[in-house]
Amino acid sequence: MRKFGHNINRNDIYYDIMPIDPVCGIEMDEDLATIHEYDGKKYYFCCEGCRSIFSRKPGKYSKK
Repeated sequence: MRKFGHNINRNDIYYDIMPIDPVCGIEMDEDLATIHEYDGKKYYFCCEGCRSIFSRKPGKYSKK
């Protein structure tokens, strides 16, 4: 996950953390992501296609 800052006012900076799809590397809004749990960890995907690829070979992508 990558952090980025939003300037709310001159004295405060707030950070959001956006998940990154482990298959294609796209950063996405967590609320719009397709979620798959593997080995006790949640993984976020940009689409059902990436989730499907991950589910066929989770070991390949879960180590990224």
